[in-house]
Amino acid sequence: VPTILNALQRSVQAVLVGKIQIQDWFGNGIKRAALMNKWVLKEVNIDEDEHCLLQTDGSFLYLLCKDGLYKVGSGYSGTVRGHVYNSTSRIRNRKEKRSWLGFAQGCLLYRDMNSHSMSAIKINPETLEQEGTITMPGLQADGQNIIFTDGEYINQIAACKDDGFVVRIYATSSDPALQQELQLKLARKCLHACGISLFDLEKDLHIISTGFDEEAALIAAGREFALMKTASGKIYYTGKYQSLGIKQGGPSAGKWVELPVTKSPKIVQFSVGHDGSHALLVAEDGSVFFTGSASKGEDGESTKSRRQPKPYKPKKMIKLETKTAVYTACNNGSSSIVTKDGELYMFGKDAIYSDSTSKYHLLECPIKDARKREKHLKSTELNSSVWFNSVPPFDHQNHHNRHLLLFVVVAHQFWITCLVHLPFTSMLRQAQQMFTMDV
Repeated sequence: VPTILNALQRSVQAVLVGKIQIQDWFGNGIKRAALMNKWVLKEVNIDEDEHCLLQTDGSFLYLLCKDGLYKVGSGYSGTVRGHVYNSTSRIRNRKEKRSWLGFAQGCLLYRDMNSHSMSAIKINPETLEQEGTITMPGLQADGQNIIFTDGEYINQIAACKDDGFVVRIYATSSDPALQQELQLKLARKCLHACGISLFDLEKDLHIISTGFDEEAALIAAGREFALMKTASGKIYYTGKYQSLGIKQGGPSAGKWVELPVTKSPKIVQFSVGHDGSHALLVAEDGSVFFTGSASKGEDGESTKSRRQPKPYKPKKMIKLETKTAVYTACNNGSSSIVTKDGELYMFGKDAIYSDSTSKYHLLECPIKDARKREKHLKSTELNSSVWFNSVPPFDHQNHHNRHLLLFVVVAHQFWITCLVHLPFTSMLRQAQQMFTMDV
């Protein structure tokens, strides 16, 4: 069914019930109106806060509580509803231990979850007597998993890589054999957000409703807007659309709309600064787009003084037209781009240490990654890592500023840590010596 028809169906249902968004049982549980019948089990005493286990063979209900195991009629297949046909106190569900109850191939299966044993007890459903044990499959599996029965087989659902699940079906025998394995993927992923922002005032943990069916791959928030990249390379935004240069026609509060980018290229990476007002987008062909406000030259445009902030729609950064960008990072008032050739370019308030082309000459080695944090820039070289603090601490003894540089060099499986407290020019010479030294 086309995506647009699914959206239309949900819209029609929302109009019929008079609500903006239809609640589903995945997020809100089963409706009380869906309850068809209920009855009280008078012959078994159960505390209000007691945790019981319930299993069925299609005709009888098997109830495991603190006093024992009960075989109760369900009202179907000629059974008397609520009547206790048999019971035993040999097996109980105690508070201090976790139990599991299943039914497969005409036998009840019971296992103490606190036990390290891989076996379960077989119980005759007629006499409620023990009839040996069977090996439970899947208990030795790594990661989170759950075991359940369907009346015929023992089944396992386990988490696997890439946000998927695997369902394994085992035959019930003394040594269960794997009958079938089925790989499952989530039909829909949910994004949760917490904290408060200017465009989302709900501070408690809540689900982000995007309104589209594409899978979200990455999300980042600035001061007045947030961006989201989908698996197909589209960019959606929410928040104050004027801060992204869009004059009118922006989304209402809480809604997500696709960000208009010239020629609609596939975006492979993007970044938004901490509490920032701009963002950088990297297209599949290596071009870089700037969007948001630039008051300190964050967009790569030459400026000799602080200019009046003006929000821009996504525009290509002319200064990097001849370069192929692979990664970007932003901070409040600063932008950095790493190219395919390992060059690092800085724009904005942190560009004072760059040359006339905005190229950053901290390392002779090519750089493959850059991460910006509040007052910090982290660059990762092919075999080394560098942390650089761009804020010069004040030296009270000599009454002049000195720069602090912390190097952590990884080479030939050895770590070298050095703390340099030198003027900037001496610091660069020291950096070059450290990166060319033999380890």
